[in-house]
Amino acid sequence: MDHELISLIVEELRENRDGWEVELRGVEFFGQPVSLVLQTMPIPRPEILPPSEEMKSLVFLVLGSIEGVLTLARSHFEEYHAEGLSVATGSVAHPHIWIYQDNLEEDGPGRWTFVVESNMNPDYGTHIEFDGLTVVDVWGGD
Repeated sequence: MDHELISLIVEELRENRDGWEVELRGVEFFGQPVSLVLQTMPIPRPEILPPSEEMKSLVFLVLGSIEGVLTLARSHFEEYHAEGLSVATGSVAHPHIWIYQDNLEEDGPGRWTFVVESNMNPDYGTHIEFDGLTVVDVWGGD
């Protein structure tokens, strides 16, 4: 994505329960639309904050390389679920780029996660953790 399109996406962010979210039109993961989620309401803060400049910078990095990010996410998702791949790919729900303010503060300014929820278990998600554009861990759970 180019800088202008990413700027438009940032402007389209809408407040949700924990921060901000927007669906990335035309971006899919196993046939499901991908969203961008910026969680700015970590406990114990009493209100939703606007996205920080640090978050916005990370959004530009990630969305600027979205094709490569999705390729990496898909590869790691398939490897993680190799034994039950058809079930895992058939249950993909709400894949999203999750940037959490607390993680940026605790783990560094490049930390974010590609989360793939499951329509078979709403409490389960595959978490593909990135530092910048590099995958650092993959795990499943809630």
